[in-house]
Amino acid sequence: MIRSAKLVNKAFNGFLLASVLTVLGSQAGALIDALMLSHFIGADAMAGVNITKPVTQLIFALTCIVAQGGSMLTGMAIGNQDKRRANGVFSTSFVVLFLMGLVGSMLPFVCGDGLVHLLCSEPTLMVHTSNYLYVQLFGALPLILMLSLMMYVAVDGAPKLVTKATIVSEITHVLLGYIFLRYLDLGVVGAAWATNISYSIAVVLMLTHFRQKEALQFRLGGFSGANLGKLLLMGLPMGISTSLIAVRMLGANHAAMTYMGAHGMEAMAVCATLLSFSMIIISGTINSYTPVATVLKGSDDNRGVALVSRHAMAFMAIGLGVYVALMVAFPGTFASIFGINDPEAMKIARVGIAIHAFNIFMQGFCILIPMYQIYSHKTLSLIVSAGQPLLPMAMFWLLCAHPCDISPWWGFLIGQVMVLLIIAPYILYKRFTDKSMIPFFLIPRKSADHLFDVTVPARVEELDATMKETQQFLSGECGATPQEAVAITVVIDELAQNAIKHGTASCIDLRVSVTGKQVKVMLHDDGRPFNPTLQPASGDDKAIGLKIIQGLATDLTYTHTFSQNVMSYTTTL
Repeated sequence: MIRSAKLVNKAFNGFLLASVLTVLGSQAGALIDALMLSHFIGADAMAGVNITKPVTQLIFALTCIVAQGGSMLTGMAIGNQDKRRANGVFSTSFVVLFLMGLVGSMLPFVCGDGLVHLLCSEPTLMVHTSNYLYVQLFGALPLILMLSLMMYVAVDGAPKLVTKATIVSEITHVLLGYIFLRYLDLGVVGAAWATNISYSIAVVLMLTHFRQKEALQFRLGGFSGANLGKLLLMGLPMGISTSLIAVRMLGANHAAMTYMGAHGMEAMAVCATLLSFSMIIISGTINSYTPVATVLKGSDDNRGVALVSRHAMAFMAIGLGVYVALMVAFPGTFASIFGINDPEAMKIARVGIAIHAFNIFMQGFCILIPMYQIYSHKTLSLIVSAGQPLLPMAMFWLLCAHPCDISPWWGFLIGQVMVLLIIAPYILYKRFTDKSMIPFFLIPRKSADHLFDVTVPARVEELDATMKETQQFLSGECGATPQEAVAITVVIDELAQNAIKHGTASCIDLRVSVTGKQVKVMLHDDGRPFNPTLQPASGDDKAIGLKIIQGLATDLTYTHTFSQNVMSYTTTL
């Protein structure tokens, strides 16, 4: 009997729906915003607003360094059932994030005009860029708080609230945008204010999560310099990647404006919007993968991380494959949807969209960044985080500046392939020096000297057979005495019996890891919430079993994470 992927995939899929709906709400709002701008004002307004995207991307990047790193450390602490550390990391990051938001909101007064001239070199687009940028920066604080709360509320086990907040705020965003553009004729300024108001609504809704007693707790006195250093180091690769995406946007926009003119910039705006829309799949997958993987890593469950990594990669490949196929097959349709009607602009857009689609598929490899970072493959994560944004943009610019027989749009795909060619030798070297690592993912196969890792179907007869195997494992290769093996097995049996009989679990993941003389037992089940550490009520038919458990496993801990019961205890032989 071996461990199946059922419960791990169930945890991932539970996050996936919420994450995809969250990103869908966000990207649908951006897509509708672009459509309203192009149809109510013109394609030049859509292009002007697109020119400001590097600023939003930079804000997102800086937020990622703090919030992504902090949420990953928080997830590991939750997986290790260390709530005090989780609260400390959470408090430290939010102090920094709030200060960042205040600084961002003051940028229009400090360097607004300079930013406009840095971003836009096309005179016909400068007014739209300036009007949108100034209002956009006023919303830096709610934007930063919204992005960070999405990460923390999700890793704290409430992804559905994130979805609800995103959908409500984006509905507000679209409605206000329509009113401001269609009826009040506020132009791009109205679109920017609609966006800022929607951010604030999302923040208010997600803050309701922290009224719960078991939720993460913010303490101003919980700020720690040590925690700050660790979370910055953890979030740095993802922060580099997202910040360099801003550089990529800026460079690609300038190359398009310089060598293709306004029509080229309009085509680039459509490609950028389609890339953003692909984040429904890419970000949805990463936002589902990261909390599940970090919690599993925190509990030292490398096999679980490997299972969820395979599942995440498969989902992303299928989803992006379908999306890219549509772009390749119908590039003109996509261009028309975004209001491109000029024959010359349409010609550029058709070629650009069809070729840029392959770059979008390759963008899915950014999931390697958190995957490698979780296991401290820092060199690999840094190469991917820096290479993915920069090399495609650099190759596009090179082919624009030095025309040859192939379209400059192929530069994006060439750059993505170069990133994989750069990391391939390093992956082979790491795999050669440590053959216990899973190829490509570089996840260790084991995390203990001895490991018993199985999935038990929710049937008593299956459980009886598994208990015999567990006892043989402990007394055999682990060297436990018969009394020690029986005591440990009795606790496992009682916990599993309760999950099957009273929690209506469909299956149980049992993991017994032994390192030296230390034994750590973990059970995951998908039944109803049931806390075996609580005192049973008088007359409860579970009382005898619970008293046995509490007598033999004095350090038993319980959490309800990812809609699953997680029970663990540690003992010595």
